Order: sequence, then structure tokens, then C-alpha cells
Amino acid sequence: MKQEVETLRRGVKSASKGFRQADPVKKASNAPAAAIRYSSVGLRKLRERLGLSRDAFAPLLGASSQAIYNWEQTDTRPRQEFLQKIAALRGLSRKQIDALIEQHASRKAAIKPAATTKNARKAGVKQKSGSSPVA
Repeated sequence: MKQEVETLRRGVKSASKGFRQADPVKKASNAPAAAIRYSSVGLRKLRERLGLSRDAFAPLLGASSQAIYNWEQTDTRPRQEFLQKIAALRGLSRKQIDALIEQHASRKAAIKPAATTKNARKAGVKQKSGSSPVA
């Protein structure tokens, strides 16, 4: 029995000499510190928890409402930039989300009058160049 144990020890020792230890895996310098978890169900639950429609939720991420729909239906997966924005929204309270929505609404309102003025100018040019409307 002692001879068998000694033979096995020698075998293990010689086998371990043939293997070299693996080098530890190094992280890339541009890799995120922690992977961002994503699930389509989680995105839908986040949106519903905040009480937002897809149309209201989309500007917070800088995406279209159709993209939100596709992400929730698991047709597509958000790109890394959107995953980071989704992760950032997870940590915000309802009041903070409301403040962000107000900011987006005020930006939209500030931009909209300029666009309507431009459209009004275009409409005025069309009337001048075309025949006058009949009253």
C-alpha cells in the first residue's frame, strides 16, 4: 500500500511539472468597471415604474419610441451608449426623472417657435409665388 501511494505521488509530481500555471487575465483599459446587465422585461418594468409611455421615455435616452418598443419586445438589443443611459436612469428617483422631462420639454418648446417661424416663412413664399387664394 505504501508503495502504491509513493508511486502515485511521483506521478502527480511529474505531471504537475509539465503544466505551467495560466497567466491572470488582464482587463482592457477601456473596458467598463462592471458589465451592465440588461433585460427587455427589466426595461419595460423600469418604464412602467416611472409611469412613462414609450413616447415620454424615449427622449430621456435619446432614442425613438420605436427603438424602445423593439428593445422591450426583444427584437433588438440597445447599443452600449443606450445601456449606459438606461443604467443611469435606474438609479434616479421619480422626482429626478420629472425634472429631466421638464428640461426636455423646455428645450423642445424653445426650439419649436423657431421651426414654426421657418414654416410660416415657407408658407408665405408659397402663397406669393402661386396664385392668390380665392375668398
